[in-house]
Amino acid sequence: SDVFTVILPDGKASRTSTLKNSLPTITLYLPSLVFLTWKKLLAVSMTGLFIQSAGGFVLQPALGRHAAPLQHAPLALGPHLVLDNERCILCTRCVRFCSEVTKTSELDVMGRGDHSHIDLKEGKALDNGYSLNIVDICPVGAWTSRDFRFKQRVWFLKKTPTICLGCATGCLVEAHHNENTIYRLVPRPNPETNTWLCDHGRLTYKAVQAGDRLTKGVIKNGLIDFEPALREAAARIDEARGAGAVAVLGSPWLSIEDNAALARL
Repeated sequence: SDVFTVILPDGKASRTSTLKNSLPTITLYLPSLVFLTWKKLLAVSMTGLFIQSAGGFVLQPALGRHAAPLQHAPLALGPHLVLDNERCILCTRCVRFCSEVTKTSELDVMGRGDHSHIDLKEGKALDNGYSLNIVDICPVGAWTSRDFRFKQRVWFLKKTPTICLGCATGCLVEAHHNENTIYRLVPRPNPETNTWLCDHGRLTYKAVQAGDRLTKGVIKNGLIDFEPALREAAARIDEARGAGAVAVLGSPWLSIEDNAALARL
């Protein structure tokens, strides 16, 4: 019986034992302490860890993800998305979305074997109008929105159903918010209006909390709080109604229901 030694990263031998088979003395370098039988030692050697023997041979390390995991820096792909390839499981949902839904085919699986990864095709840019839907369909969070990335823990967000105001389609959406601040809009799939949500619609929430948004009513004498402003507006409409001199300027940022009520007024 010969002796093998397990060496930890600090250079200290963790234990010494004997093998039942007649083999040369073996030194095994491991990233952490393990307890080995000869069968386990053979299994570990097949993962590509360095094994040196007294005879001088070295088993070359395999290039699998267990022995030498690839490291990828986050990639900013397009105006709205960031890709963390080390999270990716190569389900190819993003590739198929761009190929089958948007018909723009910007993404593909590059490389071979354990070096496979998602990347842009040569000469392409991930700037189609529905690119943020990739974040929704990614099962592992490899794709993230540059606008929302790490701003909030998702389990802190409250969900409120609402309607997108980006155009006249009226897509159903959820507003995700916390402490009176909206952080993102996501689609509520509905066969009559929308399955996906366009990038423009997803970013319309910013108008709600824009820095230049009016927070008070405006009259000739200056700014006024909303409740007094509504009373003042009602009084002036009543005064002018008989003369038929009332005109109201609507807004595309109002919902269909709000504009319908305004028309009835």
